[in-house]
Amino acid sequence: MRLLQFKDYLVVAGGILLIAGSLSLARVNAVDSAPPALPVPPALPVTIANTPLPVQGTIQVGNFPASSPVTGSVSITGTPNVNVTNTATSPVPMQNVGGSAATQVGQPASRLVNLFCAGTACFQQFPDGSIAPSGYSVPAGMAFVMTDIQWVFFPGICSAGRLEFTGVGVNGTAVVPLSAPCDGFGVAAGHLSITTGIVVGPGNAITPGLDSDMNVQGYLVANQ
Repeated sequence: MRLLQFKDYLVVAGGILLIAGSLSLARVNAVDSAPPALPVPPALPVTIANTPLPVQGTIQVGNFPASSPVTGSVSITGTPNVNVTNTATSPVPMQNVGGSAATQVGQPASRLVNLFCAGTACFQQFPDGSIAPSGYSVPAGMAFVMTDIQWVFFPGICSAGRLEFTGVGVNGTAVVPLSAPCDGFGVAAGHLSITTGIVVGPGNAITPGLDSDMNVQGYLVANQ
C-alpha cells in the first residue's frame, strides 16, 4: 500500500477549500420563502394595420370599465348614414318639436294645407292668396289629414226650404257627405270640423261634390 506524500495532502486540501468557497457564494432561499417577484413590463400601445388585408372575425377586448363617460366635444367627420328601423308593427315614436312654430293642431305652418274646390277639382291656396294652376294631389311619401270643410250652395242651385247635399271625395269617390238647408234667399252653407281627421294617402286627389264651392283644410304628415 502506497503512503500519501506531502504534496498529495496539499492537492486534497486545495480541492476541499475550492468546494467550500463555491458553497459560500451560492444563494440558497430559506425554506418556505417566496421566490423573488418578476418585474412588470410597462403597458405598450397596440396598433393593428388593417390594409390591404382586413382583420377577419371578432376581436374582443375585456378590459373596458362598465361605463366610460365622455367629456368635452365630440366631432363627426364626413356624413355618416344613420338607419332607423321603423316598422309598422313597432314604429319609432315621433313628436313634433316645432315650439313656437307649431300651430293649434301641433304642426308647423309649413305643413298646413288649404284647398279651394270648385267644379271637379281642388286647388291649393297659398298663404299669399294665390291658387295653384292645377288640381291638388297628396305629395309622395306624405299623408293628408283633412280636418275642416266649409261649403256653400248659391242661388239657382238651392231652393228655399230644400235640403241640398254635397261632399268631399278622393279621386271622385265621396268620403265625407255634407248637407245644408236652403234659406229664403236660395243660399245654403255649412262648416264641419273633424276631430280625428280624414286621412288621404300619397298620390290621391281631393275632389269636391257637384253644385257647390268649398274649402278644405288639413295638414301633411309622413306616411307610415
